[in-house]
Amino acid sequence: MVLAGSVGLALLVLLLSSAILPPWPVLTALILVLAGAAAFAWRPVARLYERASLVFESSTGPAIVPHGDLPPPLHDLQGEMDLEKVAIGAGAPSVDASASSRSAAAPERVSSPSSAAGSAS
Repeated sequence: MVLAGSVGLALLVLLLSSAILPPWPVLTALILVLAGAAAFAWRPVARLYERASLVFESSTGPAIVPHGDLPPPLHDLQGEMDLEKVAIGAGAPSVDASASSRSAAAPERVSSPSSAAGSAS
């Protein structure tokens, strides 16, 4: 199924880009050269990937966390929660008084540099 989809997608791309592709003999030769290079470089690239993944895992730790080391889900802890509502008054230091007065006033008009230049002349 995946192979059929990939082939179909490749044919669609070839059909849609046929105006900018090289002639068929050149394209066939290019595809064969690229396939040969990929087959020739497969093992060295696989070894490089293996070494890089080992170095990455040794520097970051194991990628998979054992199931027993996971914290309990949040819904399991909800029965132990003790939440309280806290009212914050208008005079509390966490409320910015200048922000509330600015929101009540009319919004400031900011002129852009182009409109400022036009009004100056």
